[in-house]
Amino acid sequence: MASKKFAEWKIERQALRSSLAQQLPLDYASFVDAVYRAYGRQNDPSATRWGDKNPPYAMNLDLLWRLFPDAFVVHIIRDGRAVLNSFRTANQKAGQAIWPESPGAAARFWVRRIDATARHRHHHRYCELFYERLVAAPAAELRRLCDFLQLPYDPAMLEFAQANRREGLVPQHRLAWHDATLQPVQVSNAEKWRQELDPAAARRFELFAGHHLLRYGYSLQRNGPGRFELINKLARLCNQLLTRIPA
Repeated sequence: MASKKFAEWKIERQALRSSLAQQLPLDYASFVDAVYRAYGRQNDPSATRWGDKNPPYAMNLDLLWRLFPDAFVVHIIRDGRAVLNSFRTANQKAGQAIWPESPGAAARFWVRRIDATARHRHHHRYCELFYERLVAAPAAELRRLCDFLQLPYDPAMLEFAQANRREGLVPQHRLAWHDATLQPVQVSNAEKWRQELDPAAARRFELFAGHHLLRYGYSLQRNGPGRFELINKLARLCNQLLTRIPA
């Protein structure tokens, strides 16, 4: 319990220790569940669910479902060029390169996670939301999400900014990173990469990930998928043909 998260979340450690002691023996999943439920009780005694947002989860969904078989997975997909722009902004705020910020590295990051989750698209506990639709019609998309999560929709869900300002849910030292949590939904955020990201970087991103952008309904600033994707597609086709040739 030495993690700084306990201090940030203002969890009473002794109360948590007592609660954990009553549930022994505990496996890893039960321990994590107990911590999040303790945090939930502090902020809303009526809370029955907890959630966690972390990009690496996209690469480990099979493991997550083994640990938490009843978990619902919500994958928010965003235009990869906007993701690149967000990475660069986040790195500037942090003063260090935490996220990949070259077009090629960011494209590989985005494509790997898109591909890793694609095979779960028909899983009954997996749901995809598109960031652009979410900010354009938040109430409608949240209703759809609540239906998936089997939770009642509450208009107060859209008042997260007021709740964050009132209750100070985001630690002061993290506000520079999470300043958007103090603002209402901004529709303009979906397309601001077009003004902030230099066109050359956007075109280079498309060279690496153009096919994936098109697959998920995003238009390109140029015509056709990138040359690197065409080369990779040709290589995969050649490999398939070679495997069919009798020895």
